[in-house]
Amino acid sequence: MQKTALILIGLSYTGKTTVGKEIARRLAWPFVDTDDLAVALAEGKPLPEIFSEWGEARFRGLESQALGMACGRGRVVVATGGGAVLDAGNRALMAGAGVVVWLDAHARTIYERLLKDQRAEGPNAAVRPLLQGDDSLERIMRLKEQRAAYYGSVADWTVQTDALQLDEVVEEAMRAYGRLKGRLGSPSQGVPELEGLVEVLELSGDPRHRGKLDPLAIGLPELREELASSYLLELLRNPPPAWENAIDRAVRDAVRAGEESLLCVVARLRASDTEAGRDAAEALDVLSDFGLARLGFAEIEEGT
Repeated sequence: MQKTALILIGLSYTGKTTVGKEIARRLAWPFVDTDDLAVALAEGKPLPEIFSEWGEARFRGLESQALGMACGRGRVVVATGGGAVLDAGNRALMAGAGVVVWLDAHARTIYERLLKDQRAEGPNAAVRPLLQGDDSLERIMRLKEQRAAYYGSVADWTVQTDALQLDEVVEEAMRAYGRLKGRLGSPSQGVPELEGLVEVLELSGDPRHRGKLDPLAIGLPELREELASSYLLELLRNPPPAWENAIDRAVRDAVRAGEESLLCVVARLRASDTEAGRDAAEALDVLSDFGLARLGFAEIEEGT
């Protein structure tokens, strides 16, 4: 299984579905809510009825089945149920499928969102089964305490959503994916333009292939900055923090300037007013023309 999915975990009312749908819209990827898929597998039986008539164990089985179906779709955004992390098999499945982002919030924040939801939809609003009852706040606090270790064990990134707007949560989750994706597999994974060509490119030193994997040239606009930084940091293999800061800054400036080659980033580092930036440029100068690393550095067109 390719590790290309973006998977959102966390308690109910942390925004997984809303955030997931917006990320999927921006990336033009499919979106799957495993609760919805579990309901479909139960032939449309609503979640409260699944719990009350069939029991939680039956629901967890449907949830695991839904998660397996969702994670098998490759490039997909998945919003999971709050308790999906309780099963060790689910945790292993998510860890092997892609980047796992934990959307977290304080218990009071979740409680207030739940009340707002109920007021907006009226007294008959559908409430998550595990959050029903008069002691909702205490129940949320207990759930957070019980599940925190499970969320933390599988999460690659955590977003504290309490004070963030939707766009801010979406951007942070996408930044996490871009930052970590390069460390979870080949920089070419999940790039549609290279399907059918990747094996040839990775096994060939043909100079005509130079720059074919440059993230500033072929990456999705929303992810170019983080993919480019990840690519360069992977090439340097655990560079000093000062180098990492200089590279992040140079990549950000290159993206904002509309530059489409990592060689432009190297040029910016070379002209840096910091010793760390110039040292990083010297190292990347060598790597950019060495072996398969050349695939990530597109030639700079004249006049740019």
